[in-house]
Amino acid sequence: KAMSADGKYGQWILGHNAVIKINDILFLHAGLGGRFTRMSRDELNDGVRKQLREGKEAEGGLAMHPSGPLWYRGLALMDDKDMAEDVEALVETHKVERIVIGHTFSRDGIVVKAGGRVIVIDVGISRYYKPLGGQLACVVIEGGNFFEVRPGKEPQPLKLPALEEAVPVP
Repeated sequence: KAMSADGKYGQWILGHNAVIKINDILFLHAGLGGRFTRMSRDELNDGVRKQLREGKEAEGGLAMHPSGPLWYRGLALMDDKDMAEDVEALVETHKVERIVIGHTFSRDGIVVKAGGRVIVIDVGISRYYKPLGGQLACVVIEGGNFFEVRPGKEPQPLKLPALEEAVPVP
């Protein structure tokens, strides 16, 4: 009940966007694939809210679609060449240089993919992931620089290739 559209947590979720852009970085809970890569942020956020309010029968089905912003794992799991089309579409549609995603746990810590265009930040901080290699870490972005931060350690700069070396964009 608390997670429903009228519940305490449901209301909180509905008050936030699923897809945001800050400066030249696109932030997504999971990722976007297929036809969703060419949708505007307004279309994506409005579609997610509509489905969360109306349920799984809502037109568009963005909140529960496997290629939608809350579930798509392709950007985290695919090889760079296999996700190039999706990455190019996202960069072009949203006019961004980098895409930051979570949702897909990585035992390798924060992972840089697609020549630096995609940064996967789900390191499994939940206690659930601890036996699976989960760790405490986060990304801090300051002055256009990305750092991996871990408890008790100095922030480490992420090795991000120059965008000229990244997945090509039109």
